Amino acid sequence: MIPPRRVAVLGLGLIGGSVALGLRRAWRPEITWYDPDPAAGRAAQRLLGPPAPSLEAAVGAAQLVVLAGPPRGVLEDLARIPGSAPQDAVVTDCASVKGAIVERGRELLGGRFVGAHPMTGSHRSGFGAARADLFEGCTYLVMEGASPAAEGLVWSMAQALGANPVRLGVEAHDAAVAVTSHLVHFLAVTLSRTAERWGDPRLVGPGFRGASRTALGSPTLWLEVLRQNRAQVMTALDAFRDEWLEGVRGLWSDDEGVLLDWLLGGQHARRALTGETDGEASEEAHP
Repeated sequence: MIPPRRVAVLGLGLIGGSVALGLRRAWRPEITWYDPDPAAGRAAQRLLGPPAPSLEAAVGAAQLVVLAGPPRGVLEDLARIPGSAPQDAVVTDCASVKGAIVERGRELLGGRFVGAHPMTGSHRSGFGAARADLFEGCTYLVMEGASPAAEGLVWSMAQALGANPVRLGVEAHDAAVAVTSHLVHFLAVTLSRTAERWGDPRLVGPGFRGASRTALGSPTLWLEVLRQNRAQVMTALDAFRDEWLEGVRGLWSDDEGVLLDWLLGGQHARRALTGETDGEASEEAHP
């Protein structure tokens, strides 16, 4: 597929900034960008040139539009695309929750909207944390249901960024990330709040740091993510409660066999999910 000559990126945070830097390196298109946050604009100008004066100006001649703001911002930006971007422009997003966004995108843009979610990130935020290689080796989820041409372009974009694109249905996506991402953040926040109340900062080791790292993520962003995927996160919390109670029962009864089976089950599940062996496990796995 021939790369687009003009790409518009809306939202120059960690993800949007990395998309812009990665595509500039891989495809060398003309990149127009817009971010309503003046701080983001100042940080990006040195590498990407001056911003467009408005969202409408940024997308006016784009062949590919990448919406890289928070979920609520993506929904708001979508409403401004149809009357501003060319009628054949492909539009995609990077949000970590897809249901409402894909529904609205398809309503406004039909098959040329491609919901997507790069499975990468950092607890750091803003353009200052962006880098051209952020997506290398990551899974880039591309939602089913777009036109073949639009999906093909986003698929090619993911590959150009060094990612591994994978097709997935919207409902399957939101159910899966509720467990592997959104629940993880919910538990990291819970762990951090509990440890602050009952723990000792002098005894904070790599296990706690690894388990609680995502709690450093933007609270305002995570507020949007948890609310938009509320039903799926609540289902994930129910499943977590069942597993948690298994361990509690073994510990409460001081039943060595039950507790060991629970611990072995967790070890097996971790290996099955990540492919890691004992030798590859990080120091975060040790007390």
